[in-house]
Amino acid sequence: SASKSRLEYSYEREFISNNVWHYNNFLSKVLKPSSHIILLSTADIYGKNGEFTEDSLINPVTTYAQSKAIQEYTTLNWCKKLGCTYTILRLSQVYGPNDTSKKIIPLVLSAFASYNKEKFEFGPTIWGTERTYRSWVFIKDVVETIILFINIGSNSIFNLSGEVNCVQDILNFCHGYFGIAEKPYMVENSNREDKIIVRHDLISNTFDFKPTNLIA
Repeated sequence: SASKSRLEYSYEREFISNNVWHYNNFLSKVLKPSSHIILLSTADIYGKNGEFTEDSLINPVTTYAQSKAIQEYTTLNWCKKLGCTYTILRLSQVYGPNDTSKKIIPLVLSAFASYNKEKFEFGPTIWGTERTYRSWVFIKDVVETIILFINIGSNSIFNLSGEVNCVQDILNFCHGYFGIAEKPYMVENSNREDKIIVRHDLISNTFDFKPTNLIA
């Protein structure tokens, strides 16, 4: 449907309220020249489909991505005004324990973990598998990187992502790990090409960052 639900509009208002108005108000009250800001941004600001480095042009297409782009601009503006420093981390899709979101990794893991052959009716729908690529980053890597930058006051923007994986490789890994040959999920448009690859070369070369391998 071309129209948006009330829930979608509610989320969009929340993104703007939290990431723009409240964030700017927060900085206006707590920043001082000796401050160092660590902002968790998103690789979504680059847009859809492609391979992105820190030098790539931003093209935020969702309200969330647009609000994070404004948040980055707000950070740079305040730091320039007060002379404080910043580190902006553009995160790819984060995964880790206790994730109950509707993103692909928690959905797939939940489907395999709860699979019962006798009672199975249907599982989550996975859109695109064989030609869909993503750069996921493990939550532990995010936390360790934040700790790293607490005491580093340089003005920098880094992509923070993991190794590139194909969705089909993740599904194959889960089949082997759980020992389940059946598919506790449904696949639509398996050959749809969809690549969002976020390069982490800069942070890896600068700080010897080694991301956790998703399917090691």
